[in-house]
Amino acid sequence: MIKTIIVEDDPMVAEFNRRYLEKIDGFELVGMFSTVENAFPIIEKQPIDLILLDIYMPGENGWSLLSKIRSLGKGIDVILITAACDK
Repeated sequence: MIKTIIVEDDPMVAEFNRRYLEKIDGFELVGMFSTVENAFPIIEKQPIDLILLDIYMPGENGWSLLSKIRSLGKGIDVILITAACDK
């Protein structure tokens, strides 16, 4: 199973992503988080394979979370699902 978390502050987008994951065999949703601050402790403690990540959220943003993950040396795959259009 691919252990997945969703980090998205828009409840509607998070729900769409959750429903999509439920339809795909081999994925297990470990949790949904609306902030980096809530998601990071889980990422530190549990084995996570994939993060569906938004960029712009209240508080810390998705880039900050991605930087923290990489500094831990964890081999977690990340898919950015965001309305951000800047480079």
